[in-house]
Amino acid sequence: MHKLFFQFAALGLLASSALAQDNWPFDPIQYFESTSGVTNANIPDAGGTWPTVLPATFLSQTFQVPDDVVFIHGIELTGLSHTYIGDLQIVLIAPSGIAYNVLHRPGFTGTGFGSAASFSGTYAFMDQGVPFPSLGSGVVPTSTSVGQAYAFSFGNWPSGQHGITNASAMVGEAGTWVLRVYDWATQDTGSVTTPKLEGRLYAHYKVDYGNAGQVPSSSFGGANGYPGQWNAMDNSFGPLTLPSSSVAPANCTIFGASATYTRSGTTNGTFGFDNPNTTGDEALLLDDALDLGGVGSQSHVTISGLPIGEYRVHVHAWAPDDPIGSTTWVAINGGLAETNLVGGGNWSGILDGFTTHADIVSVTDGTLRFSAITDSGFGTINGFEIVQVLLYTSGAAVTNCPSGGSLNGCFPNLIFGGTTSFAANDAYLFCVVDGNRSGGFFYGLRPADGMPFGTGTAKFCVAPPRVRLGGILNSGGTTGICDGVFQFDIDQWWNSNPTGLGLPPTVGQSLYFQAWLRDAGNGSSNIATSNGLRLTFQP
Repeated sequence: MHKLFFQFAALGLLASSALAQDNWPFDPIQYFESTSGVTNANIPDAGGTWPTVLPATFLSQTFQVPDDVVFIHGIELTGLSHTYIGDLQIVLIAPSGIAYNVLHRPGFTGTGFGSAASFSGTYAFMDQGVPFPSLGSGVVPTSTSVGQAYAFSFGNWPSGQHGITNASAMVGEAGTWVLRVYDWATQDTGSVTTPKLEGRLYAHYKVDYGNAGQVPSSSFGGANGYPGQWNAMDNSFGPLTLPSSSVAPANCTIFGASATYTRSGTTNGTFGFDNPNTTGDEALLLDDALDLGGVGSQSHVTISGLPIGEYRVHVHAWAPDDPIGSTTWVAINGGLAETNLVGGGNWSGILDGFTTHADIVSVTDGTLRFSAITDSGFGTINGFEIVQVLLYTSGAAVTNCPSGGSLNGCFPNLIFGGTTSFAANDAYLFCVVDGNRSGGFFYGLRPADGMPFGTGTAKFCVAPPRVRLGGILNSGGTTGICDGVFQFDIDQWWNSNPTGLGLPPTVGQSLYFQAWLRDAGNGSSNIATSNGLRLTFQP
């Protein structure tokens, strides 16, 4: 029986140790397991003309995935056997048809046969595993757990050929996912007993205020871009238990918690306006709302009982175009630094900062709060969306978004050494990167959910403002091999920079770290980035 397993991946590849320390309940929405197919599937010995003609036959297994995928961080193949691993290419295909390279012909240079090593056992190929180039020419050792894994390896596959892309950020929608294994050469054969796929699913929740029954369709992604059920919220002041969302299993409320919704403040009731410039789902979201009233009128929303963690929140507070000039202040989790003015003009055609205020906030007490306050004319609140970015654990270090990968096929893996204890004073960062590269580390006060940086693979896991830690480092190691290392003593740095951003950290405070390296030709930024790391400091 072939098994597809989606696992919450916010803890990164060291999850096996971090899970054991976790004191917070994990969101049940994040865990999925489905089975399909039969055991002991053969890998057809099909050949093909690399890279122009794919092998005519291949191992193919399909699985039903219940919800949208943040990213796939690992594929484990139990009972994988094959001589000459340089023959094999493993591809994962999302329901949309987007195909992702998982492993491409280790050791293959475009001619010849690639690595003569053999697969025999259980192997994991992961977003931040041990890169294949570091294994040398010997036989690939058998992996016995997901913690012993090799990085997604693209080799010299021309990204985009046959629609197969080289991208570690494997995302997609609910539906049928397909795993394919191609054998590009004849004679050597193999099989797979059980494939397992690991990743993280989105947990998100959407609310539309206004006229009952007039909510956007579940295919409408809204501001966060992820389809899902829009829940109608009337003029009730609560408290009331939030209804189940389509992203949750039966009888499961928002994010797996017994969350409650309470609203307070003032309102003139439901407001509707047929704006001819908005159509379809945008009209259903924006053309009806709660009318807050005149200048200074306000409405406050409190959602209690959420799992502790980071959330991306979008508050839609655009007053339809009549009259022009109506604006609304939005504050998320309080404080002037979190306020933003929304509205004041015509529909721009997209849900952006003109219609919607968005922010990533830290929920440390299980409570999310936001307010809408009329600034001029009449203010409205049209709806809101919440996306769970990551759950906190009691462990000191938590990965909050995956590595972007380099052009060389390496996936910089940032880990933490020492402790986050002020008394111990022994915290340091350690990142395995491409050999003989320059780069370093930076940090900030808040996370970013993999925001693209330029047109290449680089992405920010740290929100601005960002501060570079120290100077430029050299990774050492060998050019073309993923054996370089960046290392940095955190405690020594902040002892000499006591007035730096967020320094000195207080007990319970979190800082967010990431590594970068120069990667010439990698899009417009010419850099590659590591995974993000959150450190929470203790006495």
